[in-house]
Amino acid sequence: MTSNQARIYVGLLRLGEGRVSEIAKEAGVERAEAYRALNKLSQLGLVKASLTHPLRFAPVPPEEGVRRLVEAFSDKVRKMKEEAAEAVELLRKAQRQPPRETVSLELIVGRRRAFRRALEMIDRAQRYVYCVTSSLGLVRAARGGILEAFEDAVNRGVEVKMISEIVNVNKREAKLFNKVVKLRHADQLNAFLLLVDREALVGVTIREDTALDTEDHIELWTNSDFFVSQMQQFFEKAWSEAIDAYAKLQAS
Repeated sequence: MTSNQARIYVGLLRLGEGRVSEIAKEAGVERAEAYRALNKLSQLGLVKASLTHPLRFAPVPPEEGVRRLVEAFSDKVRKMKEEAAEAVELLRKAQRQPPRETVSLELIVGRRRAFRRALEMIDRAQRYVYCVTSSLGLVRAARGGILEAFEDAVNRGVEVKMISEIVNVNKREAKLFNKVVKLRHADQLNAFLLLVDREALVGVTIREDTALDTEDHIELWTNSDFFVSQMQQFFEKAWSEAIDAYAKLQAS
């Protein structure tokens, strides 16, 4: 409904009924514009015309008018959705091949930024999360929110596996992670690897400690299918050779 059509309808509500000249004067619009507006309002079912000469017009009650406007709008939206679906189908037929995802590499400097990226990856995981970290890396993971993110992923049905070196310094954290994810022990781990579906995050720690804010830390993120598949093969081999965390915790 245009502004002039709205003014005509409101003017008619005030008048009750009237001729075109009376309605135009009440609404404050030109007579020619009043004719066009009344014609459109008649099509929408908001006004009714008498069979007298000259023609007289009367508005439908406001509740009926609003209902008819909503119905007209709903019909328009439904038609637009149908046309949009047809347009998508035509565009798909015109598309020669599906778009390829751009392979990206990103260097992340600083442990806090690396943790943010890891948490983002885990939050969007749908199938699996595989992680390798050092003994102190396990402590940092517990402090940096990784444990909670793993728990959320497991609750979504995501498979989460983790390999770390379990020693006295991280025994408490190992017990916490072992309650949430599938955890295994391997000796002398000094790097970080996170695989999430089609993403990989690989880290190298220059100075190994439990601090979360150090800048002496570099990680590489990529969505390269080739790199991710190679890292997945590496993880599966390491997983098969690792020791069950429960057995390691019982023995230590």
